[in-house]
Amino acid sequence: MSKYSYINILKSEAKNLAIESTISRAEALELIAQRSGFSSYHELVTVSKQSPREVRLMRSALGVEDFSEVVFQDDVLQIINDIVEESLSGEIAETNAADFMIENLEVHDADFEDSVGVLFVELLFDYAGEQDTDRVYHGTTFHVNATLQLARRGGKWSLSEPYGLELHDVERDVDRAYRLEEANRKLFAHQESEA
Repeated sequence: MSKYSYINILKSEAKNLAIESTISRAEALELIAQRSGFSSYHELVTVSKQSPREVRLMRSALGVEDFSEVVFQDDVLQIINDIVEESLSGEIAETNAADFMIENLEVHDADFEDSVGVLFVELLFDYAGEQDTDRVYHGTTFHVNATLQLARRGGKWSLSEPYGLELHDVERDVDRAYRLEEANRKLFAHQESEA
């Protein structure tokens, strides 16, 4: 069984609880089990053997019932925003826009890899800013596809090292508009030539 399986995460939390609360480890295990929605630690262990990714175990060990919820916990969204701002600072300077923030965030896929204790999340979002109306329009939005890697340590989510957040595909709104306009122009020209 992996070090970061849900049951092992809960055992680790029970160990810390026992130390902090000066109770026995057995009492801490029973308390964790009851907080997790089980009648006893014995039931928790039985369920974990039958269904290692059962929702009560997941909720107790990782703090969520759905991995897509993670990006809205423990300031994860602000961390993502800060990294994107730093990564795209040169491109942002070319837009004549400011005050960029993440919008239209979608979790495309997410899975917890218990062998390393890391949650991998595929994200799609817009990174949008406010255009300076006194300057020529150079775009206000980046369409981003990224992979987020988070570790749950000490009951909180944080960026996993060494990667944390990888931006795979970044497209400016002006480039997307140009690409679509060019595709439409070619389609129209093709239709005209066939007519």
